Amino acid sequence: MSKKLRFFILFFGTLLFIITAPILIAYSIGYRYDFENKRVVKKGVLVLWAENSDVEILINDEKIENTETKSSGLINKYLNSKGSLFEIELLPGSYTIKLQKEGYVAWEKRLNIKSGYATIADGIHLFPENPEIKKIGGENIQIASFAEDGKKAYWIEEDSSLTVFDFSKKKVETALSQKDIKGLTLDKNFLFVSKDSKSILFKALDSKRNTHFLILDISLKKPKVHNITSELAKMTISDLSSENFTWHPKDSKKLLVLHKENVYEIDILEEDKTPKLLLDNILTLTSNKDKIYFIQKDNTQNPKPILQQAIFSYDLKNIRIRKILELPKGKYIKIIPSSNSKYLLLDKEGNLFLVNSNNLEQIADNVKNACWSESNNKILIKKKYELWIYDVKPEKDERNLNLLTRYSSEVYNAFFLPTTKYDYAVFQVGNKIKAVECDYRYKANASDLVILNQNKKTYITSSSDGNFLYFVGIGKKKQKVLYEVNIE
Repeated sequence: MSKKLRFFILFFGTLLFIITAPILIAYSIGYRYDFENKRVVKKGVLVLWAENSDVEILINDEKIENTETKSSGLINKYLNSKGSLFEIELLPGSYTIKLQKEGYVAWEKRLNIKSGYATIADGIHLFPENPEIKKIGGENIQIASFAEDGKKAYWIEEDSSLTVFDFSKKKVETALSQKDIKGLTLDKNFLFVSKDSKSILFKALDSKRNTHFLILDISLKKPKVHNITSELAKMTISDLSSENFTWHPKDSKKLLVLHKENVYEIDILEEDKTPKLLLDNILTLTSNKDKIYFIQKDNTQNPKPILQQAIFSYDLKNIRIRKILELPKGKYIKIIPSSNSKYLLLDKEGNLFLVNSNNLEQIADNVKNACWSESNNKILIKKKYELWIYDVKPEKDERNLNLLTRYSSEVYNAFFLPTTKYDYAVFQVGNKIKAVECDYRYKANASDLVILNQNKKTYITSSSDGNFLYFVGIGKKKQKVLYEVNIE
């Protein structure tokens, strides 16, 4: 080979390397030529995580089966018994993404892919199209209550017996019968269960229609009934409702009673069960973990009359009271604490406030109720006909408050499914129990879980793992019974 030929080979090889190297490097880090827009762009990545196994994915109605398609580049699929994960390279743009599985309601959403960024939709759950519904028990349920730990259900039957159902053991038992409270009849409109399911407060009436308050201690092998009526004698018993009572957050043998702005404590294990004054000038009270939270009026001559009340936490374990925030004057009726020291306040007019470190921020109006997600980053807000999501830490350029869904009928019983895997809200509207995802981008996916035989508000809860729903429905003989629904 001549010297001249070698020069040309070296020259053109070097030139080819200089031209192709940047292209190869750009390709390797995700740059592609967008033929539609006639320009070079960097791809984005779509990441999808579904709780269901063996889920199929469609992008713009094109089923993804291979590792490459017309609309996408590299596709990584991880499918196993624990769920389905997809990582897909896509040119920037808007895509219709659909996840489906036979026998389940499909999930579909329009998502925008941005150049050089990852668009994530995680915690997706496909609900069964025809979930299994099983009758649990009940002859004619008058009132039901569910333990906050998601482990048990309690109800009073028409014959005044108290029944308990253990979600994990799938066992129905009579906790209290008429013979256990001789001479009394259970009030079928009152039932208040402690958070650990070990104590139950209920009302009973004697032959003269006098009201009695009883506490059933079911932590014992042989449950024991404590009559605390005489201890409450100094209070106007007929005026006491479930809103006046709060269980001690760490000891279900202690009951807190809010009466005429005073909080009293009753210990059912003590021989002297006389109510002990715990706090005074209290407007509202709630408990969570090892603390109680309350709003207390300022009973001094305050030089700033607009600041006449404050929200406090009371650590009952260490006997320590801490002022959280002084509050503007208002008729606050409910404190809604999260599990990580965040708080909401609801006032009588339906205004919902977020308690910040140094101020009170109104985040919604016309609110009926609200609750925190397991992650404490989202708040489910129920209005009469609407469900909203308040995102404490929204994505960049996203709003805090977003509408989830709206109906012409009133919405009831809205709550988060109790799992950190995904954020879904369950609620009743009309004769349907529905689930809606809390991802408000484009449109929130909703699924019908149960069609009821009634339009009236009913009792609904979920198991602690979020795999089952429990509700009171109308049976074949027109009686109210407890049902279980598998939504996994």
